Amino acid sequence: MDSATLPSKAILRKKIKQTESDFVTYCSIIMNNKLLLADFNSNGLIVQNMDGTREDRLNLSGKPFLLTVIDKERVGITYPDNNVTTDRIVILNMITKEEEKFGKCTLPPEGIACNNDDIYVLSMDNRLEVMGKEGNIMRTISLPNINRISNLTIENGKFFIAEPMFHKRGSVVPSINCLDLDGKLIWEFNDNDGKFTQPFSMAFDGNGNVYVSDVINHIVVVISPNGKHNRKLLSEVDGMQSPIGVMWDKQSDCLLVCNENGEIFFYDIK
Repeated sequence: MDSATLPSKAILRKKIKQTESDFVTYCSIIMNNKLLLADFNSNGLIVQNMDGTREDRLNLSGKPFLLTVIDKERVGITYPDNNVTTDRIVILNMITKEEEKFGKCTLPPEGIACNNDDIYVLSMDNRLEVMGKEGNIMRTISLPNINRISNLTIENGKFFIAEPMFHKRGSVVPSINCLDLDGKLIWEFNDNDGKFTQPFSMAFDGNGNVYVSDVINHIVVVISPNGKHNRKLLSEVDGMQSPIGVMWDKQSDCLLVCNENGEIFFYDIK
């Protein structure tokens, strides 16, 4: 794919707004094509239908930050504010509405993703721990070339790691890294044009294009499947205000963008 065939237009299909939370930290599509929103301030998860009506609200033991769908019944949740003596990751059973114990993390998790039966947890020291469903660590992957991490996604057997601007060891250009499941770099997109400051959430369409939100610059950028081309699709003039979640709705074949304030936009991509 070259830049000429990269998606260039996002056409608004509809917009919905939930009013229960003014600080959503993450959003995912779960079973039966419903939306799951992490309500950080109120220690809960909001289950919402695609038309904006509320399906349910689940109370949690901590402040949820990141989510990953494990299977039809369970969701992994990170609690970054918890200390080492308490659970930083829990598994929530959506049927029983109960939290299941999971392995403890010595460092706050910077990313969590599920691939088949394995749960991948990315820590602040750039270690990727591959864990079983009960939280047992099966192997550890070192990522020495990654300076700092803002999020992790797995798609089609590949890791995608968002790396924000970082100054501790010299200026680092924000980037999106694509790696195989052993941690070997496949490609790297370096944002030399200054679009990104804090790339965060990532989603993928049926052609392999990568959609990335930036919560600081209030934009959504699309990157080609090989990482060589990119284009800004959405910005503040389109209503982007700290877009914390991008998702591709396979059922409706459209891009969903969730703002921190709970606004959710549905876009047809051309």
